[in-house]
Amino acid sequence: MANSGRKLWLIAAVVLLSVFYLYTLYLATQPKVSLSYRLYYLEGKTLFWQGDSKMIYRPGQIMNFVTPSPFLSRKGWSDEISTDGVTLEGKGGLYFGLAQKVKGLKATVWLESPKPGAVIKVSLESGWTHTIRLANKGSQVLTFDLPGAYLKAAPNQLNFLSFTANQVLNFRSLQMKAE
Repeated sequence: MANSGRKLWLIAAVVLLSVFYLYTLYLATQPKVSLSYRLYYLEGKTLFWQGDSKMIYRPGQIMNFVTPSPFLSRKGWSDEISTDGVTLEGKGGLYFGLAQKVKGLKATVWLESPKPGAVIKVSLESGWTHTIRLANKGSQVLTFDLPGAYLKAAPNQLNFLSFTANQVLNFRSLQMKAE
């Protein structure tokens, strides 16, 4: 009888541990984390982690790239930040959400082009594209309009604004104002 009691306790312990491990595996596959945490740690899409930011861009706000920005994608940007900004090599972008629908955004980008003749393709993940050619080297100010029809405005839906360049560029800041 003592042997059967031990077996019963052993079976109960194995069942409890199995339930615990299955629940832990379930939590690992269904994490309940913030959007910024998911983008940085789980999906590896953003370059910098700055706490639990909501990834919401307020039109008019200046994204300063001489300091780490949670909006920068991991691909295309150097992870070194300097007083010249962040370096784009090839294709990189910005993830941002909007709190409310806008008719459009007028974007201004401040950047440094080390050589003349840079071609920059700007696009939104939802299909809009625009090409800009830089004739000169040095400090540049680019402006372009992002049509509201291509912008998402929902709490957990991010826009991805990508920049593709044929040469290395240093981005200092970006500002988007609502139209």
